[in-house]
Amino acid sequence: MQNTNFKITIPSRILVISQMPSLGMKMMTTPLFRSLRNKFQNAKISILTDKYDAGFYKRNPYDIEVHEVPENDSSHLDGIRQISPLIKFCNYDTVISLPLNESIYYYLVSKGKIEIPLRIGSESFLRAYLNDFVSPIPENINFSHDVCPPESIAAPEEYMGKIILRYVAPLWIINESFRPEAWFASEDKEKVDNLFRNIGLLPTDFLFTINLRANQQSNQWKMETLAETIQKISEFWKKFELANRFGSLIFGINYVESYQSVYFKKFMEILKNYKIKSPVFGLPNSNPGELSQIIKRSNYVLTQETGTAHVVEALDKPATVVYPDSRIEKGWKLPESKILSVLSPLEKLSSEDLFFDSLNSLFYWYSKK
Repeated sequence: MQNTNFKITIPSRILVISQMPSLGMKMMTTPLFRSLRNKFQNAKISILTDKYDAGFYKRNPYDIEVHEVPENDSSHLDGIRQISPLIKFCNYDTVISLPLNESIYYYLVSKGKIEIPLRIGSESFLRAYLNDFVSPIPENINFSHDVCPPESIAAPEEYMGKIILRYVAPLWIINESFRPEAWFASEDKEKVDNLFRNIGLLPTDFLFTINLRANQQSNQWKMETLAETIQKISEFWKKFELANRFGSLIFGINYVESYQSVYFKKFMEILKNYKIKSPVFGLPNSNPGELSQIIKRSNYVLTQETGTAHVVEALDKPATVVYPDSRIEKGWKLPESKILSVLSPLEKLSSEDLFFDSLNSLFYWYSKK
């Protein structure tokens, strides 16, 4: 870590640049904001992001302001130019550029002509973005504190949440918990509560939630495998009268209603070919806040390694999560979570594997209560 001399001893105005490509990455940043607010209780803390991430970050519970880069049809740079006067007016003394945000940082400080004394980020990522390993980066643009970035975003060398906390270590924030948080708004809770009331879900029912789709096209279930898994679990539940022990089994199919409704309809058509002995309901949601409330009520979750898995970790719910391989598991599984890992490409996964692994994990975690 590179250190230089600074007049600033306690940051009072902190700007974090955080525009992330996935829900999982956004959730990995939540411990950073929690630790910043706990350390600097009276500081102005702000997030610079785009409109797609702003909805997530505006649900933070830490009185952290969100600056939204305006959309512009001509270029990303124009949006940053538009917001630069506001950032300059706020007179930040510290900026933290999280990984994959080096271009925003560079445009902000170089084109926006913004001087920020304490600059934290990855110099190697910045140089890779600039594609310039010969000419030195100007002193007022170069990071004053150089942070070791993740070796890979897809399969980092250690848990990604722990890596993100490296970016606040220069502020003497160390040994913090890297458990992510599932942020939500009151309207998210109200919408999901209404959904459960309409379904007729009772407090004594056992809600087994299954995540239908992932954003990555390469990370999708075979729908027939899911249908067979539901059939096996429902038959087992009835045969061994598990309702007496855990409650009546209800399957909830979690999906993003804005663009995954067509997949849910297809899945429900496929289910008609199977003898399912338990009710199956759709659990549509439109944002991560609603998803958090669905997972909070769930008793058990089955999901691919996707955003739902990180909400599960944040809420400390028992789950079966399928990881493509051990490298991705190492980088994205919270070490102290209640997750049973299944290591397998989804196209090779059998319903028998999901059935046994889910039931084994379910009995294990509920026997510990």
